[in-house]
Amino acid sequence: MRQHVLLTLLSLTLMMLSCRPEAGVTIDKSRMEMAFPVLHTEMSVADMLKHTKDSMAVRVYPDNSISLVYEGNLVKRDVHDILGELPDTKTPVLAPQMDVPVTLLDSVQINEAQIKSGFLHFKFTIDTGTTDVTVTFEMPQILHNDTGLVHQVLLPASNGVPASVEDSIDLAGYSLDLSSHILHFEYTAVNGYGDTILLPIDLDIFHPQKNYVYISNIVFSYVEGHWDKVVHDFEPQVINIDFFENNFVNGEIYFADPRVEFTVINSFGLPVRTKVNYFRVVELDSNVVDMVSPPLTAGIDFGYPSLNEVGETKLTYFVFDKTNSNIDQILNTNPRRIEYDIDVTVNPDNLPNSIGFATDSSYFEMLAKAELPLKGTVNHFIFLKDFDVDFLDANVRDATLKLATDNGLPLEMRLQMFFLDAGGQVLDSLYDGTDELVLAAADYQATMPVHTEREFYIPPDRWARIRNATRIRLRGNYTTSQGGQQIVTIDTNQKTAIKLGLKLGL
Repeated sequence: MRQHVLLTLLSLTLMMLSCRPEAGVTIDKSRMEMAFPVLHTEMSVADMLKHTKDSMAVRVYPDNSISLVYEGNLVKRDVHDILGELPDTKTPVLAPQMDVPVTLLDSVQINEAQIKSGFLHFKFTIDTGTTDVTVTFEMPQILHNDTGLVHQVLLPASNGVPASVEDSIDLAGYSLDLSSHILHFEYTAVNGYGDTILLPIDLDIFHPQKNYVYISNIVFSYVEGHWDKVVHDFEPQVINIDFFENNFVNGEIYFADPRVEFTVINSFGLPVRTKVNYFRVVELDSNVVDMVSPPLTAGIDFGYPSLNEVGETKLTYFVFDKTNSNIDQILNTNPRRIEYDIDVTVNPDNLPNSIGFATDSSYFEMLAKAELPLKGTVNHFIFLKDFDVDFLDANVRDATLKLATDNGLPLEMRLQMFFLDAGGQVLDSLYDGTDELVLAAADYQATMPVHTEREFYIPPDRWARIRNATRIRLRGNYTTSQGGQQIVTIDTNQKTAIKLGLKLGL
């Protein structure tokens, strides 16, 4: 804060000195003084948290306690990730009646499926088209209004050369009954004479060109069936923790109750369990420490809706804390980031008769976040705060700084003050060397502020330097009491109020 009011005060003082004194009144000009405020500020936890990166959020609870929260990326999987893709594999027509074993999706045996969109493609060919040929085919497991699909195709006469028809049927609104795990197909081909004929068989049945059927671009609105045990790979995730890099110059802090929370939302009707490849903390010195936890090793089962809860979602919330892991140890080693690679296993117990479901809107979301409550111990955390000042070029021989503080933080504070010029160079400091003003910690339970007042005389030789300062830098060195061992809780109401005044000797 710039003290331009000083110029007015100086003018008033000079006017007073220039006035003629009354008879019998003596003014000792050598003892004239002028006082004015320099700064009034508050140093709080909110100040300490201002310069963090966007990766951190501050959570304030109803009791005003504070937690630092770091979130990882949201992991999301939808029905396409869990079901996989249907293969567009052409099935050759080898006989008038065929039972084709069906596994439309990897590791999924579909009993029932409702088709949202997709097509049944087919191609029929005759080698010698001397007459029209009518091909009627049916697939009874492809149902529309409970009626199996029946379709008729006309192959026109082509004067004895091969003739073919290739087309598709829109399957939107159809359903599949695959409870027998086969897809039955049969056809009849009748020529213009009324004779039943056989369609030619491709020489290469793995790459049919003449007669085939297949389903493509299928999207299910609902699938019910059995999922085999299968692991779905999720990409590794990182939670960056920049608290130890951005807020303080140096120091140590011990968080008494750190935790990592996992929140999972699941609308698949499938049993799912975590499969942990690794969960570790990377420290500032790049050292890697693994988290140890029985639930992490065993895996966490996530809730899922039952067959009569289609369309609902289930939320699973799990916390790793010091009661079930070594998280309090590995998050108190100046962590830089948390790294984890957690996959999910569908039907983890490989139950052979389990039946699950998925809809076209089913999804799976997992979010991990680290929470560091501001409860614990602090050792020599240094916080800096700058203020603009303007002492003007007044004809002042010396000065006295008056400092008043009210420390409401449950932390002992060692206060130092530096006077800086326009180039940022230190002209002088409140204390020489390593000396500092020690402010007692507020009681960590009652948190009543501790008031302190001190005056510091600045002789002419020091004032000649300080008067050129354009900034004052306050440095607070915070430590919990009992040599940094007392565990305290820091909340939003706690702060250190600092008032600085200046008396100038004219």
